[in-house]
Amino acid sequence: MSISYNPDTKYPLPKNRPPPLVVHMIFSERSLDVETLTHHNSSMSKGTSSQTARTHASSSCHSQLRTRPGGLIQKPPGQVGCLSRGGYRLKDALSWDPEIYNGLQSFLQARIRHYMVEGHLERGSSITNQPLNIILRIQDEAREEYPILAGYQDGWPSRDMMSTYLSKAPCIHHRKKKPTWVLQ
Repeated sequence: MSISYNPDTKYPLPKNRPPPLVVHMIFSERSLDVETLTHHNSSMSKGTSSQTARTHASSSCHSQLRTRPGGLIQKPPGQVGCLSRGGYRLKDALSWDPEIYNGLQSFLQARIRHYMVEGHLERGSSITNQPLNIILRIQDEAREEYPILAGYQDGWPSRDMMSTYLSKAPCIHHRKKKPTWVLQ
């Protein structure tokens, strides 16, 4: 007996769903700052449906990030990387250009490795067990290199990236370690 496969039978899709929102942004030659990346142009005419969709997508994308009255963007609720426990995915929460996101990530990893070699940071310890002054120094260095971080309360994007890297550092270290014994 053959059963015909209908793609909607296993994971049915809602029938009356709105079309997906697509964000199209063209950045000027000037440097990117928090205002450019987090606010849509309010003077944009809403004459066409594509422009309306772009405006709606831009505002809904950033509604997840709460801004304090002082203008700093607050950390989303939950823990970074713990989606099953009400957390968030950092890359999705920030909605940064991949070049900026990956650049900051590489910068922070290089600084952490530097301070580990110098003996200021301990391999295998979480960010809460590391010296606070070193963590704050790395955050200050990142803020100087990436001014976009100044728009975030307590520099939470850089701290979340460091926390994720430090929590995975022991696994990376053990993976690269070669056994000291040999079977004969």
